[in-house]
Amino acid sequence: MGSRSADLRAEGFEVIFAYEEAIGFCIGDIVKDKDGIAAASVFVDMAKELQEEGLSCEQHLQRLYKEYGNFLSMNSYVKSPDPALTRRIFAAQRPEGKYCQKVADFAISDIRAFFDDACDR
Repeated sequence: MGSRSADLRAEGFEVIFAYEEAIGFCIGDIVKDKDGIAAASVFVDMAKELQEEGLSCEQHLQRLYKEYGNFLSMNSYVKSPDPALTRRIFAAQRPEGKYCQKVADFAISDIRAFFDDACDR
């Protein structure tokens, strides 16, 4: 995130927020990469403003859920030292080149699956 943010800044863009799935928040232009302290300071500022409006963080979160819906993310990590095995595992997850369309009663709206193939180079 930090490198991409720097590239965008060099192109004249202002980077105000970047996010990485592993709980990484890059906020503003002071800290150039994900940083829990920077994210916590923004959260505290938000909590203060909410308190001035007579709202708790929980109430605000519920308001966001009502307006935008919920999002579920369940990430996990698996390491494989064998590139051929890794390719077989990923191929088995998408028979005929397609992923499943739903899990139980929940429709899947988006899938991004990547793995590090650096060992193939």
